[in-house]
Amino acid sequence: MDVVDAIKRQVDLVAYIGRFTPLQKSGRSYRGLCPFHSEKTPSFYVFPERGTWRCFGACGEGGDVFTFVEKRENVDFRRALRILAAEAGIQLHDEDPKRRSHIERLAAIVSAAVGFYERQLREPEAAEALDYLVGVRGLSPETVAAWHLGWAPNGWHHLRDFLVNRGYTVPDMVAAGVLVDAEEGREPYDRFRGRVVIPIANERGEFVALAGRGLHGEEPKYLNSPQTEIFDKGRTLFGLHAAADAIRSQGEVVVVEGYMDVLGPWQAGYRNVVATMGTSLTRHHASLLRRFAPRIVLALDPDAAGMNAAERAGSLLLGFNGEQHAADAARAADALAADTDIDLRVAPLPAGRDPDELVRDDRPAWERAIAGAQPFVEFLLFR
Repeated sequence: MDVVDAIKRQVDLVAYIGRFTPLQKSGRSYRGLCPFHSEKTPSFYVFPERGTWRCFGACGEGGDVFTFVEKRENVDFRRALRILAAEAGIQLHDEDPKRRSHIERLAAIVSAAVGFYERQLREPEAAEALDYLVGVRGLSPETVAAWHLGWAPNGWHHLRDFLVNRGYTVPDMVAAGVLVDAEEGREPYDRFRGRVVIPIANERGEFVALAGRGLHGEEPKYLNSPQTEIFDKGRTLFGLHAAADAIRSQGEVVVVEGYMDVLGPWQAGYRNVVATMGTSLTRHHASLLRRFAPRIVLALDPDAAGMNAAERAGSLLLGFNGEQHAADAARAADALAADTDIDLRVAPLPAGRDPDELVRDDRPAWERAIAGAQPFVEFLLFR
């Protein structure tokens, strides 16, 4: 992130974007024709003080200098980083080949585990798991397949033995988070046993972790992979890889709290939904969301904890201290909203109905809730 910040300081956003579309000063911002779609009336703005740009016209795109390069050059973040580093005269150090190989090996292990658990779901012993997914949660076979859902059979070494036969080492399996490094005198064993398995991908669609859902009241109800060299739940949003296109096209992302709260809406055609994973939104989450959409709707569970999470999330996204009194926080949010391109809202979900249940049982109510999402400041003052 030091390199990213240095690039942002070195590259003049107005001058850089001005190479691709003429810009004229308009108050504290600059205005021009959007370089990403045809238009006759300028709707494209650059905000140099914030280091951001935004089209208020047909495409609704926006972001920082990296987002601009990604979209204009049709490249991923790593390639955009190289382009802008060259622009800024900053030398990037190539990644150690051994470390790159190690990281790729860990990702391959997680991907192999996803395939193993996916196949196990088709075995007769997985009938209860399949009934839970299809019968209880209402997921179609197509959704189960699209999200590569699986079943971790009971037993201590099913996955370990499979991966050993594929040529992977036990230490690498532990490093990838799929095995638990047992106490001295015991061999490492499968982390997920007797659980429905939900693969977790990063924003590029690469599998980096797993979640396991117990079926018989196990604690915890959802067991996640630990933090590893390829997975950090504070830097990952579940479902973002599948939601990115819909988020961009709609200019809106809906943030929920649970895996099923993504899968249910996705199956129903609401494809712009992502979830946190047992954590409040972090600053990295916020930067990810800012890259994809100007409007963020927090559709969190309608209980006290959910509402506290909504307040924390909004405080983080808008950059003020969530521990302030409501009136002070609202004034701070209002002042910051004047200098931000985020439209942050909270969806008023009916009491006792989480997003998955609401979409399954009453789609119009879900649509009303999202369409009627309150501006965050109103939520804070009148909750």
